[in-house]
Amino acid sequence: MTKKDLIKQLKSEGKSFGHVNKERILSQIPRQEQTKSRLFHWHPKLAMTFSIILLVVVGIALFRQNPVTPSIITVDINPSIELTVNNQDEVIGYRALNLDGEVLIESLSIQNTTVIDAIEEIMNQARELGYMTDASIVRVWAYNNQIKQENALNERIKSYFAQRIETIEISDDILNQAKSHGITPSKWILIQSILSVDSSYTLETLLAYDIPKLNEIKRAYIASEVVELRETIENYKSQLDNKKAELLDQIHDYMDEIRTEVISLKSLYISNLGEFNSAYEIFSATYFPNAQIPLLPSIKYQRLVALESKLDGYEQYLQNQVEVLYQAHIKGLFTYLVDTHANLNQLGLWQIPNQTINMLTSIELYVDASLYDQLFLGVAKRLDVLLLQTNPGSGIAHQNLLTQTYNEFMFYYESDLVSSSLKTSDYIQSIIERYPL
Repeated sequence: MTKKDLIKQLKSEGKSFGHVNKERILSQIPRQEQTKSRLFHWHPKLAMTFSIILLVVVGIALFRQNPVTPSIITVDINPSIELTVNNQDEVIGYRALNLDGEVLIESLSIQNTTVIDAIEEIMNQARELGYMTDASIVRVWAYNNQIKQENALNERIKSYFAQRIETIEISDDILNQAKSHGITPSKWILIQSILSVDSSYTLETLLAYDIPKLNEIKRAYIASEVVELRETIENYKSQLDNKKAELLDQIHDYMDEIRTEVISLKSLYISNLGEFNSAYEIFSATYFPNAQIPLLPSIKYQRLVALESKLDGYEQYLQNQVEVLYQAHIKGLFTYLVDTHANLNQLGLWQIPNQTINMLTSIELYVDASLYDQLFLGVAKRLDVLLLQTNPGSGIAHQNLLTQTYNEFMFYYESDLVSSSLKTSDYIQSIIERYPL
C-alpha cells in the first residue's frame, strides 16, 4: 500500500464512519516513510573533538616531515667532551670521548645548564687543571640533522665566544657535497676527517652512522678504558671519604679530651690549688708547649675559662680544615691524572697522604687567632697538603695548583692584617722552607 492509497482510504473511512482509526492506519506506513532520514546531524561538541583530532594528525604528519631533534656539540681541547642539547639550548646529556675528558668532567655538573654556560664551565675546568692556556685552541662544533638548526646553533656559539674558540668553516664545495649525500656540512666534514686517517671505513658505512658513533671513531673511544678510569677514580675518592670520616672522629675525640681536661682543672682550682698547679703545667705542656705558664693560679684559671669559651669555635675550625684537606686531595688526584694523561698504570703511584690529628694546625695557634689569622691558617694547610704529596706528577697541572696556592699564601703572609706571631711560628716557617722556589 502506497502513501497515496492510504490517503484515499482515510478520506473514504472518514466519510463512512465518522471516526478514523489513525493509529491503525499509521501503523501500516513503512518505517522508512515515517520520517525523512538525515545523513548528517550537527553536534557542536562532536565537531570540536573532530577538529582537535584533525589538528593532531596534521601536526604529527608535519613533525615527521621536519622533526626538531637534539643537537650534538663537541668540545675539543685535548680532553674531548660531547654535549647533547635540546632545542632550547639546554644540556640534556654529556659524556667524555677520551680519558682526559673523563677526568675533566668528573667534578663538573652541567646538566640542564645552557650550552653557553656548559662550554664556559668546561673551559674554566680545563684551564684550572692545566689542560689549556690562553694560547690553547678550543674547537667547538655543533651538529644537527636539520641544516638550519645546525647553522643557527653554530652561529650563536661563535658570536658569544668570538675569538676564544674555533668553529667549522663551510665552503660552497663542502655545502654542495653534503647536499648531494643528504647530510649537513658538519657531518660531511666529520666523515672526511675520519676517512683521511682511517682507510678501513668506507663512505657508505660512515654515512649510515650517527654523530655520537662518528665522534667515537674519530677519537678512538674505548668504552672499557673510560669505565675503568671512572671506577679507579671512585675507588680513590672512597678512600678519601674513609680518611675524612676517620679524621673527623679523631677531632671529636680530641676535643672531648680537651673539654674533659678543662673541666677537671677548673674543679681542682676550687678543691686543691697544689694539684691544680701541677695538673695545669702538664696540660699546658701537652697543648701549649710554647706558651709561658702564668705564676698566679687565678691567671691560669682565667686562661682556662677563655679557652673553654673558644673550644666550640676551634672544633668547627678543625672540621673546616678537614674539608679543606679533602678538597685539596681531590684536586690533587685530578691534577695528577692530568699530568700522567690519565694513564691508569701510572695512576697507581699517586698516594693519599696519611692524615692524623698532628697534621692539623695547633690549637695554640688558633686560640688567639683573628679572622685573618684563621684564613691564613686555612691557606697554609692547603699548601702544606700539596707539599706533602709524595708523587705529585711532573706536569703543568700540579705546578699550576701549587703556584696558585702559594701566591694566595703569600698574599696573607705579606698582609699587615695577619699577626706577626703567626707569621713567625714554626708551622708557617716550615712551610716557607719546604716550598721549592
